[in-house]
Amino acid sequence: MAVPRQQLKDIKSLRTKKGRNAHNKFVAEGVRLLETALERSKLPQTILCAPEALSERATALVERFRHSGVQVEEVRSSELASVADT
Repeated sequence: MAVPRQQLKDIKSLRTKKGRNAHNKFVAEGVRLLETALERSKLPQTILCAPEALSERATALVERFRHSGVQVEEVRSSELASVADT
């Protein structure tokens, strides 16, 4: 359940244009956005989630991504809050 500190730092850097350009990645947050991505077969590289904070709908969505081969990283709510932009 522990995500390396450097990975969290890299994710935080994606909040800025400079960070997104440097890593050639971006962060997408929210159930609706991830549902749309799945409907369009656009799979994320990694999903970070705090299992204790997931709704039933979000839990089912995470499992669908997991079964599609997406890396799912489970983190503490405090870690997720530290990288979230919303």
